[in-house]
Amino acid sequence: MPLSNTRAADLYYQRQGYDDAELQIREGLIHIGVPDIAAGESLSIIADEGRYQIHCASSTAASVKVTGQPATKGKPGVGTRSLDGEVALLTEQDGCIVLPEEALVHYAEIKSLIIKGGGLYDRGAFRFPNGIDAATVLSDLRSGSVTNRKQERQAFFTPLEEAHRVCRAPGDLAGLRVLEPSAGHGALADVASSAGARLVLIEDDPVSVRVLREKGYDVVERDFLQVNPEEIGLFDVVVANPPFSRLLDVTHVLHMARFVKAGGCISTIMSTAWETSSNRRAVAFREFLTAHNATVTEIAAGAFKCAGTGIATTHVFFRVPTQSDRTVAVETETAGKQEQFAIEF
Repeated sequence: MPLSNTRAADLYYQRQGYDDAELQIREGLIHIGVPDIAAGESLSIIADEGRYQIHCASSTAASVKVTGQPATKGKPGVGTRSLDGEVALLTEQDGCIVLPEEALVHYAEIKSLIIKGGGLYDRGAFRFPNGIDAATVLSDLRSGSVTNRKQERQAFFTPLEEAHRVCRAPGDLAGLRVLEPSAGHGALADVASSAGARLVLIEDDPVSVRVLREKGYDVVERDFLQVNPEEIGLFDVVVANPPFSRLLDVTHVLHMARFVKAGGCISTIMSTAWETSSNRRAVAFREFLTAHNATVTEIAAGAFKCAGTGIATTHVFFRVPTQSDRTVAVETETAGKQEQFAIEF
């Protein structure tokens, strides 16, 4: 039985590293429906993929169109052209990837790949923010190796509702010194700043750093895990949405604890993996949170859909003890190496 149009689109984009096609549909990158065909052409569906196949009367060859390709980009007579052949028609000019004058059968797929590499469509071309080289993206596109920047960097930025949840938990932020590590585009910083916080942001992605500086923030352009409290001092509050993969969120939160004053707090988005994993880091982290009377609130799957992921998450909040000289030993793992370190309060 053929797949529904929406389910087929979901499967197609899942192969490219997305959770589903909802973001592409909402932003108009694809439109669900049957593609237009010219006189003499016929249409069939590849059932196990849910993709349309156009059969040209003048040729035994056929081309496969992505479900929902915008009909305005297709025209009779170009149905047999390959994706690679159309990618070869793209050019790089003045830091942009420029589309050819002729219509592209595989436009939706090409557009999706370029956006995956960081491009933004603008009147016949794809522009790139500072820090992303258009020529490199085009070269990767031609070799079939475009990097999904979101997936690679785990850059699923915090939606406004969840940003308010994180920044509301510590209470009144006015006048407090607040750290946002791995700040991305500053979704949490924006909310904390509007509440009167004094902010320090850490971010090592050059594109995100540029966005943050254009917003007026001072940014420490470093990998957060390579920064220590002696360099930037201690904070009243840390608000965060760290990367999740391979329990990196656990590593980041434990590192954050080193930057918090006695009596200060951490309010952070985390994955759900640490809650049930038998990994020694996850087990030790659960014990750590119990010792700190942490509050863990489940966030339903779908809350981060607008950021490009549908996974379930948690909101973790805890305060650092005020008593002096308390040390909690925590086993962690960094870059594949196990090591022991202590968090001192």
